[in-house]
Amino acid sequence: MKKLGLYIHIPFCVKKCHYCDFLSAPATSKVQKSYMEVLRKEIKEKATEYSQWEADTVFFGGGTPTSVPFEEIVQVMELLKQVAKDRLVVMVTHNPDLAKEYATRIVKLRDGKIIDDTNPYEVDEKKLMYLIMLLLCTKSLYCRKRRW
Repeated sequence: MKKLGLYIHIPFCVKKCHYCDFLSAPATSKVQKSYMEVLRKEIKEKATEYSQWEADTVFFGGGTPTSVPFEEIVQVMELLKQVAKDRLVVMVTHNPDLAKEYATRIVKLRDGKIIDDTNPYEVDEKKLMYLIMLLLCTKSLYCRKRRW
């Protein structure tokens, strides 16, 4: 089965930041609701059109997806759950209820540092060191071979 990554764009934010190059802007609740209706329709149509594909990642971003009413986000998340099945869905949110309802792993960040992780990734340091040594040795041999 062919794989693809999905990016679901929610182009709304409280205000447009001067550094942002994404298509995003403040919008009325009526505009947001209309956009979300069209988005749900598009997800349903594309799900059947791309049924031979497997979504291995889904990123839900924007603008600021959390600027859209909670109920609208929940409806899209329900559709994404069907489309993505057991695949990774990434959403950056400030809404803890949304995270608790849909997340299989919640990583909390503060000032760029992880302060909490509900399912931390355990690193086998021996295997990691072995892989690093193997990579460095391979790179060294490759560089030497090019010099000969």
